[in-house]
Amino acid sequence: MKKIIFIVIAIILGLSSCHDDDYITGVPSFGPPEVNNMAERVNGRVALGYVTYYGKMLPDPTYMTHINYAFAELYVKNNVYQKFDLQGDKERFNQVKKLKERNSNLKILLSFTNSVSNTGNSQDGGFSALAKSPEMRKQFAQDCKKFVQQEGIDGIDIDWEFPGMTFGSNAYDPLVDVENFTLLMKDLRETLSSSTLLTYAGYCKNKQPQGAGWKYIDVKAVDPYVDFVNIMTYDLVGAPGHQSPLSKPSATWDCQRSVNEYLSAGVPANKLVLGIPFYGRAHFNSGGSINYRDIVDLSAGEGYVIDNWDEEGSVPYVTKNGVFYCGYDNPRSIAAKGTWLLGLGMKGMMFWDYDGDDNQGTLRNALWNAVMQEDKDAQLHDFINNSDGYKALVTSCDKIISTGQYMAGTLIEETTTYPNYEGYPVKLYEYSTGKDVQTGVQKKGKVYMLNPTAEKLATWIATAVWKAKGDTDTDAMAAVLKHIQLQSGAQFPVCGIVYEDMDNSGYYPYLFKDGVTVYAADRSKWATEDSAHPGNYSCTDDQLNYDVKITNNDLNTYTGTYARICGTLREDYKAYGGTIDVGTSDSKETRSIKWLDVVRDLYKEAWNSNENKLITAWAKANL
Repeated sequence: MKKIIFIVIAIILGLSSCHDDDYITGVPSFGPPEVNNMAERVNGRVALGYVTYYGKMLPDPTYMTHINYAFAELYVKNNVYQKFDLQGDKERFNQVKKLKERNSNLKILLSFTNSVSNTGNSQDGGFSALAKSPEMRKQFAQDCKKFVQQEGIDGIDIDWEFPGMTFGSNAYDPLVDVENFTLLMKDLRETLSSSTLLTYAGYCKNKQPQGAGWKYIDVKAVDPYVDFVNIMTYDLVGAPGHQSPLSKPSATWDCQRSVNEYLSAGVPANKLVLGIPFYGRAHFNSGGSINYRDIVDLSAGEGYVIDNWDEEGSVPYVTKNGVFYCGYDNPRSIAAKGTWLLGLGMKGMMFWDYDGDDNQGTLRNALWNAVMQEDKDAQLHDFINNSDGYKALVTSCDKIISTGQYMAGTLIEETTTYPNYEGYPVKLYEYSTGKDVQTGVQKKGKVYMLNPTAEKLATWIATAVWKAKGDTDTDAMAAVLKHIQLQSGAQFPVCGIVYEDMDNSGYYPYLFKDGVTVYAADRSKWATEDSAHPGNYSCTDDQLNYDVKITNNDLNTYTGTYARICGTLREDYKAYGGTIDVGTSDSKETRSIKWLDVVRDLYKEAWNSNENKLITAWAKANL
């Protein structure tokens, strides 16, 4: 599961040496006899732990739904698959299997790595070679089926890190690996029994270009063949950044963006499992990691403070003498991630790995409670994940987007560094209007936008109706969608010119920022009036380039009335609990420019959430 297995082994053995009395091979470490306030198990949710062949603790299965035993490795010689075998001692695997006697609901899967550790085996082709051959894929699938049946386990997990690339000496082929991974999972699914689980360890991104080919995994193509995906939402950022922040736009990556890669590709939320690291990531030694059990033993007398809190990322971190030491997860951050993922309707959490936790099971218990907490929006999540009504809503949204997003013309640029939208996929478009009724010519516009996919828009609408009415009324959803179509065509202008012909009198260049109409303090920089047609304005190239880069300092202190994408009023925002003074809609003198900050922040929050509070606020005021 980790990228360089031999480094991880060395780190675990080294960092855990002070706990040797607690690490007794083959002896259960079940923690305290009673754990108070543990949530009841909820069918269908996943609290999964990776248990390694080199681990020294025998897991307590009480608060786990699945164990992925890591690892088995391939034997490939001269690019020909021969067999697979467990890494390490078979007795360790047998002990883990017996844990099903203590928890009848426990599922055990065998996880396959692309690395090699067994004596007598060598890295010679690995998954890349195996997956190229239909015959070898089928033989491997048959071997997996036989092993599952003989050993009485419940499934197979593939941890090929990653198709189309390597972190070490593993063979890879960007031209075919990604497609062949899909074929491998297809062959496994068709060979294994329908009751046998099939999962994979997923990267934090969908497939990406790699030279003339691809790397990582085509998550949408693989989706039909797997029961769920274990997304490795850790090691996302190197120290001194936090490796697994929930949402941290200022960082290179975070958990929310990772999950959004899958959702945007069309993978259902109820097939996604979020990864939690039971270790801290730092840069203070060769491997850069330290187990949670060792983090909690760090001494304040030596300058350590372990309970610092990153408000933006909702994660803790350690400092030593005031300097960042490592980022990690604790019960507070796990609870925050649990609340967020259940709000999306996700399946649960997994962790790497069991031996990283302390003897009391602090993180395991926190993870269980986070996953098994009451889902107050269960009816909504069932509608989104399982109903034909939601599928029909997505189809309707797709029609609106394909016909209504008239400003999504020629894509000029896609950036994740647009000011105040760092980390969000903002796109710059150039487009042309129809022929203006006064001038008889088309006008050119330019605008940065952050437009939702059909799935994202449908989810926002369904959630808004649920929050407003307490049900999943599809007629109400259709009404919200129609209003969005009329108000914005499901377009959110981050900054730039939006041409509209409001009363068939000609296209007028409205200046937008953060989804709201704004007014340039220096009108000569914004647009030019046509002397032959008074009141008819258009923008030169210089003006368009100015308009897409305006800041609040370039604007008058008042704004337009409505917020896109749903025509939300300030009064709607306040009625839904908004606390920031944004003025009122009465007149331009009362329409505070603070409205821009509120709309921007709420829209960004919605981007990685099931709820767009701007849409919900409108729905509560109007449905």
